[in-house]
Amino acid sequence: MIQSGCSTLRLGGYLLATPENTDVFVELKAPGWESELTPAQLAAGRQHKPKYEGMGGGAVGNFMAVHQCIARPNCYPKFTNNQPNLLIIADDLNLSLHDTLFQVEGALYGDKWQYGDDGYFKSTRFENLGGLGIFYAFSAVPSRGIEYQFVIYENPHALAATKLPQSLLEQFKETFNCIVKGTDPRRPAPVR
Repeated sequence: MIQSGCSTLRLGGYLLATPENTDVFVELKAPGWESELTPAQLAAGRQHKPKYEGMGGGAVGNFMAVHQCIARPNCYPKFTNNQPNLLIIADDLNLSLHDTLFQVEGALYGDKWQYGDDGYFKSTRFENLGGLGIFYAFSAVPSRGIEYQFVIYENPHALAATKLPQSLLEQFKETFNCIVKGTDPRRPAPVR
């Protein structure tokens, strides 16, 4: 446990300072494509092969990845009821959450008949969570650097103490884009 002012935090998260002088507890989850494999694929060792092989494909249910991240025993219990809380998902799924934001919205605000469960932000069920952020980093044009995109979804049923500060909601309610010049760590440095 870490003591921060009046709030007690669990290990594994971050504190984000805001212009309102409010500390937001942030938990980061990074589900990978391996989490989407079936037990048969895992038993066959598919997780030890490259992410993409040939012309594979299949149905996409990214809303399930959102539900799983939020509801995991190593995630939601970390969010206390006495300070703003934000979960950020930076995934490496077969199809990125950023490319299926409509499914993220469905996971949070959708109906059971469509998503297998009512949206997690449609009731007080996850009231300790003030919002969910989706973070995406990519390098479409290596000479431009690494690009980042980020968006936050507010939980309208969060407790008053766990709601996100207005500055975060205003800054990231639409997808925020940024480019950082530098070397893509996934690519070898040029030989001179």
